[in-house]
Amino acid sequence: MPSTAKISVIMPVGKLDHHLDTTLDSLEAQTFRDFELIAVCDQSDYEQLRAVVNHPRLNFAKMVIPTRLGGFAFALNLGIAQSTAEFIARWDADDLCDSNRFERQLQEFGAAPHLGVVGTRVTLIDADGAPIRYRRFPYYGDDAQIRWALKYRQALLHSSLMFRARILYENNGYEYGHTSEDHELFLRIARNKTIKFKNLPDVVSYYRLHPDQRISSAIQYHQFCDITGFMVTEFLRTGHPLHIVGFLAVVPLAREFRRIMRRARARFLP
Repeated sequence: MPSTAKISVIMPVGKLDHHLDTTLDSLEAQTFRDFELIAVCDQSDYEQLRAVVNHPRLNFAKMVIPTRLGGFAFALNLGIAQSTAEFIARWDADDLCDSNRFERQLQEFGAAPHLGVVGTRVTLIDADGAPIRYRRFPYYGDDAQIRWALKYRQALLHSSLMFRARILYENNGYEYGHTSEDHELFLRIARNKTIKFKNLPDVVSYYRLHPDQRISSAIQYHQFCDITGFMVTEFLRTGHPLHIVGFLAVVPLAREFRRIMRRARARFLP
């Protein structure tokens, strides 16, 4: 039956681990209660995930969708296709948010009809949930800052975002990208100057980094190919040179150099 929830939370689950319980507790703690969870998983994990999501402590509507087709973008689109809500919120299966995240984002949408995408300021946390001092996700607050930064880097943390659902439908959802499907979508949305972006000024989202997320050199190469493709596309559309900077920044050797520098900072920071 179609849901009447105001927000559909789309959460692809690629791996069932101990982080999922704390993530679901964070979702249960939301002060705004008119939402549903749509979790998409591999068919082999369906029964186990359904048992975790349907735990009695979680007092919100939920749907678990199994699929035999892989791909993060496909899982997101599958979840979105099942939603009838006015707003779509992203949430990763290992991240945390403050209890007022949904409430704050809906307040922003209510105050500004042209807002299409609302994110938040973000703190990066480690596997144990502690803030990571030597890394940060850059903050860009208003529409102009976000649009400028998107020309050459990621300016919105995907798992912190809430969209007006119609924005996703009108822009055909996620189209491609090897873990870069979000940036490609943002660039397409940004072609419409009437749609506004915003990030909340306060930290209400916590993005978890842990060893299982280590990206291999092969995946880095695929990401580089994807990002090069959509950055060159935007350069040809707009002629703006910052799009060229955008794909040069993700050359695998450059990413490896930044990783070495982060490890050095982590070693010398108390």
